[in-house]
Amino acid sequence: MCTLTWCSGEHGVHLFFNRDEQRTRPPAEPTARHVRHGVRFLAPLDPQAGGTWLSVNEHGVAVAILNWYDAEHANPATTATHRSRGLLVMDLAGSLDRAGSLLARLFGQDLALYRPFILVSLDAHGHGAICRWDGLQLAAGALTPGDCPLTTSSFDTAAVIAARRMRYSAMTVNDGPTPESLAAFHHSRDPRGGPYSVTMTRPDAMTVSFSHVVIGRNDVRFYDQTRQRTGEDPGYEPVSEAVLART
Repeated sequence: MCTLTWCSGEHGVHLFFNRDEQRTRPPAEPTARHVRHGVRFLAPLDPQAGGTWLSVNEHGVAVAILNWYDAEHANPATTATHRSRGLLVMDLAGSLDRAGSLLARLFGQDLALYRPFILVSLDAHGHGAICRWDGLQLAAGALTPGDCPLTTSSFDTAAVIAARRMRYSAMTVNDGPTPESLAAFHHSRDPRGGPYSVTMTRPDAMTVSFSHVVIGRNDVRFYDQTRQRTGEDPGYEPVSEAVLART
């Protein structure tokens, strides 16, 4: 239940992410600096599992993960215990120096520990990679403009994805994806509202945060907005910013 977009702009590479979660899930810990394998990176943390859905490191490589619900339904888990997918993002944040090394980092790992996912890496050159793990097989390739937007939903999956992709096309048709149009897209509402919107609201789940990562020449910046959890159409809290110098 998330949405990811990206583009290259005048001041670097931009990545946008709406995190959708169950209302009962505890709020995330604010974006902070972390270190894995001697590599510094920025990421918010899920206090329930200790992982994250989005990171960017000092090498200028961002990693994002989305739950792949269609694959979960097609290939039910054979084990009752799984490692959090967010912990995989934490591991990769401390090991990637370019987007193209994503696949090499995944091969050799026991991916059966994880439920199905869609994993993306993006670097300061605008190069990206996408890996899909369906619970049985891993497929990988270069990230292309046709992959954008990446979005998932556990409810009425095909219709929700179609509605969000149609809105993306309508909002980027004139000038293509720009930082401004993508930010507007991530805050947009479908005429039907509810789960079909990019900023979604359901009785059991909602968009809980909006994140904007900028990979610049000299630093990386992580802007985050937490969405209020009260009311039928809650607003967002003020933007927070974390900065990390590039190496």
